[in-house]
Formats: sequence, structure tokens, C-alpha cells
Amino acid sequence: MPEAPLRPEPFTPRTSPAALEDLRARLRATRWPDAPEDAGWSLGTDPAYLRELVAYWADEFDWPAREAALARLPRFRVPLGGLGIHFVHARAAAPAGPVLPLVLSHGWPDSFWRYSKVAAIPPAQHARRVEVPSGFSRFPGDLVRPPRAWMERTANTVRVTDPARGGHFAPFEEPELYAEELRAFFRPYRTAAAG
Repeated sequence: MPEAPLRPEPFTPRTSPAALEDLRARLRATRWPDAPEDAGWSLGTDPAYLRELVAYWADEFDWPAREAALARLPRFRVPLGGLGIHFVHARAAAPAGPVLPLVLSHGWPDSFWRYSKVAAIPPAQHARRVEVPSGFSRFPGDLVRPPRAWMERTANTVRVTDPARGGHFAPFEEPELYAEELRAFFRPYRTAAAG
């Protein structure tokens, strides 16, 4: 039975002023731990740096302005593999012929915002085609395990594995297993390059 077509829904989240004020109040009410003077990063996060960052988020960061900038992008959500996948669908401006999609994906925690400047690529460069083979290792302890359907729709997926151990920080948790995952992914390309 063929899959039902995906039904993207427009997605424009709005943060209420009350939610922002609640966040700012909680940031201002942070209970700071005692730390030796000039400890820096030796005991974890530098307390002075963290205080500065929290003060910026509480009193300087202009959330409504950032939200307005995000709202200028054509954003959607689609249910896929039990998750609500958020994406930006920016069409080529005045294409001169057939247009191939450029799909840029990111991991978690991360944001599509890192790719926002790509929407401004000059039209003359839209015709370039780049295919990158992609491999995914879905470690069982990862924070979010992307559905295989998403990987296959958004990338030139040539390998998907589900290792028995590891999590979001697999290179640190299971370094040998992680290294073998990388070797296995690149092995066919190394063989082809050497041949």
C-alpha cells in the first residue's frame, strides 16, 4: 500500500508576552552557586560568563525582533514518523528552468537559522547540483532518533544503522563503536578512490 501523501501545515509560532516575561523573571531569579573566585571553566561553566549570558537573555535579547525575522521565512511542519518535522520551504526566485531542491538538514540541538542566508543565494547559482552521500547512526540512547522516512526524504541516504549501544554523545560514550560506524560508512568510498 503506498504511503499517504504528506500534508505540510503552515507553521508560525508566536510567543506570548506573558511567556517571555515569565522567562525573564525566572532568569533574573537564578540562584547562583558558590564558586571559588577566578575558577573560570575549571569546575564547569565559568560563573562570570554564565551570569553575563543570563543577564543578556533577561534584559537585552529582543525576542520579538528575532521572532519577526523568523516569520519572514516560509515555515511549515509535517508529521513524519511520529514527530512534527519543522522546515523552511524557500522557492527559487524566478527560475529559468527546472529547479532541483536543495535540502539542508541539521541535528539536535541546533536550528535551521544557521541556513537562513542560503535563501538569498543568487538565482544564477541555483542550477548547481551537489549530491552528498549521507549515513546515519541512530544510537539507542540518543535524545531524538530521527525516523528513517525523514532521512530518506531529506538526504541521499546510503546507510542507516541502529547500533546496540551509545547515545547523543556516542564519540565519548562508545568511541570504538562510533569509530567503526565511521569506517564502515567511508569504506566503499575509500575502496572506490583507491581502485
